Amino acid sequence: EYGLRNELLSLVPALSRLSVDDQELSWIEWALNHLKSLSELVTVLLDAERTSVYLYDETTKELCTLGYQAKCQIRIPANIGIPGTVFVNGKKINSPNVALDPSFSGIIDQQTGNKTKSV
Repeated sequence: EYGLRNELLSLVPALSRLSVDDQELSWIEWALNHLKSLSELVTVLLDAERTSVYLYDETTKELCTLGYQAKCQIRIPANIGIPGTVFVNGKKINSPNVALDPSFSGIIDQQTGNKTKSV
């Protein structure tokens, strides 16, 4: 586990070296290319079971998690559930029991088969 943690932490300094010019990847291209590693890093740092990174699809007005080969894995309306509430309000939510959280919709659990307990 520490090997993975150290490997993922080694990616963090690369953020400070990014340059947004024509010769190098832009930050968003770099992030998309490293989304899985960044998600794994957050999972390890937060000691979580899993994490999801949502991107906003302006065309469909949906939030989308990226899966293998940058294909959309989960899509939800941008104003639904805890991810939608965070997106719309721009404020984090820490919910130790999602069953008691009015913004929890369960739509993602229905799509994934997971049972979310806390966020």
